[in-house]
Amino acid sequence: MTKNQFTIANTSACALFDQNLPFGFALPFFSNSESAQTLFVQVIDERTNLVKAFSKLDDLPPPLLITSHTLTSTIGEPPVYAFVDKSGHISIGQLDKIKDALISFAEKFPDLPEINLQIYELVGTLSERRRARVLMWEKIRADIGTRPALAFYRGSILRPILWDHLVKGATDEFAASRILAARGSIDCKSDEYGRISLDLRDLDPADYAQANLEEIKRSLEIELQQIDTTNISHNDSQSQDRAAETELVDDAMASILRAMRQEERVAIALRVILADRQAGLEVLEKYSNDRAQDAREILWDLKSKLTQEKSSTTETSDVGIVWLALEKYLSGMPESRAYAFLYFSRYLSYNLEVRRFLRYRFSGLKSQSYERHRKEIEFLLGQD
Repeated sequence: MTKNQFTIANTSACALFDQNLPFGFALPFFSNSESAQTLFVQVIDERTNLVKAFSKLDDLPPPLLITSHTLTSTIGEPPVYAFVDKSGHISIGQLDKIKDALISFAEKFPDLPEINLQIYELVGTLSERRRARVLMWEKIRADIGTRPALAFYRGSILRPILWDHLVKGATDEFAASRILAARGSIDCKSDEYGRISLDLRDLDPADYAQANLEEIKRSLEIELQQIDTTNISHNDSQSQDRAAETELVDDAMASILRAMRQEERVAIALRVILADRQAGLEVLEKYSNDRAQDAREILWDLKSKLTQEKSSTTETSDVGIVWLALEKYLSGMPESRAYAFLYFSRYLSYNLEVRRFLRYRFSGLKSQSYERHRKEIEFLLGQD
């Protein structure tokens, strides 16, 4: 076995990404012959979608699902995926090896649009991906309304397509990395006629010089045509401030519903709170009963804090709000601590004081549980 190869041995395992569901995609763990008792996870290059490294885990997220498969993951090749079906059977391998099992699950359980969207985005044809996106749109529209559904479609479907086009048009790998790091501020919007406009103000045009913006807008307009937006008013009687607040809340709700990890859901809520306390409270009133206990307690605490502030003349600082959430995660499982820093950095580092605070808190942390995300966290927190 070469230095860069790791094999899933008979004693290796995987862990479901969503610990609150008994099925779905799972994170596979790897070992090698030199350290059979040590487990690793793949680190994926977002630009190429190939394995770029392996990160050692000192602490394991329970519960683990033991696999009986022996497979090899190699740097520079497509990653190995794991999926657990409703019977508990684990399909594990590169996407071309488990595609049939994934499609079979999606066809057997069409009432699970959240998981099926993930499946078809990975292995579906263009028409299958579009159908899965529409079904997810229809579910959100039925559950919480048309505006949040449109926010989901723009934030979770159109924006990733935009990011993908820009990365493909990046001038080099460093430009691509800068585009990926700025995803939180890259946006697209549509008018009442379905015409797309792009917000790339935080990007250096030289970084995406090889991208054709008109072609990108046209491709996004085609995607938008897949859903029915005829009953959405773009010119209602709301004030501009209230309309902006509503859009902020809708965007957040759609993003929260799509986020797989609890730490990301909390980070999204925090981003809204830092931007607009009233909008943040509205998000918490709509979504405070998270399926994960830690997130649920954090959201309840945040809601209580913001409710108290409404009848007070003082306002908790942005750093104080973030610390209320981060402190909870720092006392929890190692994996959760690492993901909290990752998602808080992704969503909140635009705020200078919060970025400095997160950098200070992260600077002294040496646990191996952070190694998988350390480079990205340090890049996002960077220097002022």
